[in-house]
Amino acid sequence: MKHRRVLLDGSFIEVLLDPCDVRHNVARAAFERLLAEYEDGGTLLYSHAGAVGDFGDPRAADIVAVCDVARLDRWLRRDSERVAHAHHDVGVRRATALVLMHRWGIDEIASFDAFFLANGIGTVPVDIGAARSGQLLEANGETFAKRSGVFTDT
Repeated sequence: MKHRRVLLDGSFIEVLLDPCDVRHNVARAAFERLLAEYEDGGTLLYSHAGAVGDFGDPRAADIVAVCDVARLDRWLRRDSERVAHAHHDVGVRRATALVLMHRWGIDEIASFDAFFLANGIGTVPVDIGAARSGQLLEANGETFAKRSGVFTDT
């Protein structure tokens, strides 16, 4: 069985942590779906320490508790800096995601950074334009995120 593999980007985690962000419900609905797929065994979730460590919010750790989290080891920093240097429009944060996706065979990224979708990378939520305006509907159901108390704004 081939698993769906999704990387949680810092922009996605940031929106999940901010209930005042217009995209929060969209991110929450997408995360609920990903968690349901994870609980069913069909999806593997990933992140990296740089995507989590910048927030200083303990809820970020709760969000990535179900993820394989890559440390920012020397090889990852080196490869990310090389990609960012070779492609000036990418930047180190995007490059880190791209390097991890390539190395770990991850096909999709949960991100609100339109760069990934514009460059043909599968993006969750798929419709970033609708996500920006908060038009996508929230998912229903009792899943890990609700049970764990990650979201305290409801």
